Amino acid sequence: MRNSFIKNITILLLISILLICCKKDKISGELIENQNLSKELYSSSQDTVFIENSKFIIEAGLSRDFFPGGPMPGKTPLIADIFLINLDSIAIPAYIDIIKLYVINQKVIWVSNPGPASQNQELKFKLEKINSYGPEWPTDILVDVIVEIRNNNNNNNYFLISKNKNIDKTE
Repeated sequence: MRNSFIKNITILLLISILLICCKKDKISGELIENQNLSKELYSSSQDTVFIENSKFIIEAGLSRDFFPGGPMPGKTPLIADIFLINLDSIAIPAYIDIIKLYVINQKVIWVSNPGPASQNQELKFKLEKINSYGPEWPTDILVDVIVEIRNNNNNNNYFLISKNKNIDKTE
């Protein structure tokens, strides 16, 4: 009786470990080919938007880490580091947030929900979000980055674009 209990616990533990490990290998978000979505994103996006009398832009850094012993051995996912910047250098209110990230590589769109950056944000007029589990697209190609911004005060959404961003290679 005790041996079968230990055996069952061991099997459950191994399955849990495998599920956790396998999750890290998947990209965060989804890759889609949707010409209508692409057209809608481009037509809705601007390089500068006004939200509550302040001007906002985005800066996007895209890279793939090929450094040996990286966070995912054998994998080199795309990392998107996104900054929403208030050009008036006024603190960004807590009710304004980046809710969705779109990286467009020709016909393919990587759609994801970026998470908060791990470090403490010292500059209050910049909001940083990151997604470290993107597709393994080639480096030294140009892509377009669009973010969806949400004003939770009035439930308005805005789309900001940064065109022709290079995917850098980190070694």
